[in-house]
Amino acid sequence: MEVIEAMAPAQIFDAERLRAPSSSRSCHRKEDERKDEDGSLGELVLAADQFVITPAGRVRDATRARAAGDEVRTIVAGYHWFTDWGRDTMISLEGLTLTAGRWNEAGYILRTFGHYVKDGLLPNLFPEGNNAGLYHTADATLWFFHAIDRYLIRR
Repeated sequence: MEVIEAMAPAQIFDAERLRAPSSSRSCHRKEDERKDEDGSLGELVLAADQFVITPAGRVRDATRARAAGDEVRTIVAGYHWFTDWGRDTMISLEGLTLTAGRWNEAGYILRTFGHYVKDGLLPNLFPEGNNAGLYHTADATLWFFHAIDRYLIRR
């Protein structure tokens, strides 16, 4: 409830109006500016913002990350019924973060998932409450290495 009441709706709206243009400008490079005359690149970055989130309810993750000077970020596979799935996150990481110039968030996501590697596998679904994580996707780890490679190359 504290999170919901942290800001009044009008304050949230004003903060978003200030954040959105800076988010869309973060992906522009000089060569892109000539190609984005209609502003579609900025619109794509704003659309991507909807999927890069700070997961709610993972208090242990947030505490561990903050203690290490880090943050917890993830990518949701879709709204409203999907959460962050390992395979989907790793496939979309490059386009949603690196292409948009969101290096820090890409690193947060990679470290968040890296913390959960078990028997060489990434979780496809994170542990939640008393429920164990689900490690039932073999190619998520391959996509994880691909995402790390792209992160290091683009950095």
